Amino acid sequence: ANLEAAAQAIVSSRLRNSGQVCVSTKRVIVQREVHDQLVACIRKLLPGFIMGNPLDEVTQMGPMARGDLRDELHQQIQKAISQGANLLEGGYIVEGKGFYYPPTLLTNVTKQSIIYEEELFGPVISLSVFDSIDEAIALANATRFGLGGSIFSNQIDQATLLAEKALEAGVCFVNLPVTSDPRLP
Repeated sequence: ANLEAAAQAIVSSRLRNSGQVCVSTKRVIVQREVHDQLVACIRKLLPGFIMGNPLDEVTQMGPMARGDLRDELHQQIQKAISQGANLLEGGYIVEGKGFYYPPTLLTNVTKQSIIYEEELFGPVISLSVFDSIDEAIALANATRFGLGGSIFSNQIDQATLLAEKALEAGVCFVNLPVTSDPRLP
C-alpha cells in the first residue's frame, strides 16, 4: 500500500471531531513487514493536529463532548496498556479548561484487548499486526462494531475481493477511509 496515503487517511479519519465519529477509523490492522514504516508516517502527522479552541483558525482538534467521556476513554487507554498495548503518543488528560485529550497512538494491540471489546470514542489510533491475510480478516471481523472498513493496498483486485467477500462490515472502501453518505443504505 501507499503508506503515506494510508497514514493520512487513518489520522484524518480518526482525529476528525476529536475521534467522536461513529464511522471513523477505530482499529488499524497492519502487515508486520510495514508496521514500523506506517507508525513513522502516522507519528510524522500527529504534531499537525493542534488542540485548542475550535473557534481559533489554527486549531485542528477541539475538546471531547463531555468530561465523563474523556475520563472513560482515558480508563480504556490505561486498561489497553495494562493488557500489553504500547503507548507511543498521547494517552494523558490535558490540564485546564475543556475536555481535551491529545492524539493518542497505541501499538501491539491484540484481540484480547479492551479495544476489541469496546468502542473507543476519542482521538486514539490503535495498531495490530498480522502475518497472513487470514489473520488480518479474523482480526478485522473480531468486533461487534462492523459499521465500515477500509483496505489499503496496491493490489486493487485482491483488496476489492476481500472487501466484497471477507470483511463483515456494513460498507467497505479500498484506498479510502470510511465515509458516511446519506445516499447509501
